[in-house]
Amino acid sequence: MKGNKKILVIGILSLAAVLFAAVNLIRYYGGWSSQNKISEDLYAIRGNIAFSEGEAKGTEQIPLRKKSVEADAGAGKTLEELQTLYPDVEFFTSGQLSDLDDEMRQINDNYCFFLTIPGTKIDYPVVQLDNAFYLDHDFYGKKNARGTVFLDAGCSSEDENLLLHGHHMKDGTMFAALAGFTKEDFRGKHKIAVVYRKDRMELYTFFAAATVDLTKEDSFLYEKLPKSDVERMDYLAALKENAFWYEEPGKDPEGMLVLSTCSYGSDDERLVVYAVRN
Repeated sequence: MKGNKKILVIGILSLAAVLFAAVNLIRYYGGWSSQNKISEDLYAIRGNIAFSEGEAKGTEQIPLRKKSVEADAGAGKTLEELQTLYPDVEFFTSGQLSDLDDEMRQINDNYCFFLTIPGTKIDYPVVQLDNAFYLDHDFYGKKNARGTVFLDAGCSSEDENLLLHGHHMKDGTMFAALAGFTKEDFRGKHKIAVVYRKDRMELYTFFAAATVDLTKEDSFLYEKLPKSDVERMDYLAALKENAFWYEEPGKDPEGMLVLSTCSYGSDDERLVVYAVRN
């Protein structure tokens, strides 16, 4: 009798384990399927707005942030000139940027701008609400473990320095591609990030990456972005000391894009990647 009870208990526990695994698998697949559908919808919207190869006009003026004049990509350069400088970047005219912004805001009024890292899966709308809701809600506001890339609540979307958060998903979505910056060959092939705003595009060049252990009392306070020239110099000095990769920016970086995700070293580690605005 005791043997039968033991077998029964083992059977019940085994069945419970199988059911638990099945539920998690269904949830994972549901989240993955939902995210794929969202990506397809958003790509379709962008595809309808963007230049097709046959429609691109080489003399079209592209609205880049005016400070870009100091760098290779200057405001007022033509599409043809910019495509020569940045062949992997998709350039939008003023009208197309405005249309993209309108389309995204019709779906979600928390929308800020669109972020792309050419050659990776990072091609997402960025939202802002607080630092909690979009951890587990998609761009349509529905529950999804993948969440949505979001701008830190401590930033304004027009700040010089922007901190974005995104999950490191094992299927390669969201900010998982940032793990590539731990490898030199990846960094050599992925140098540019693009921000598409309502009235302009901004190009950023990657220059640093760090792994931050949040459990350490003396960990790098990467989330405390600089607000003044003095703070910026101190921040960059601390970044250089803590970074596993750092290249001196070509000029005093007046605008930075800071991308944060889990490093998978532990629940309390963050991989943080930095780009300076051109």
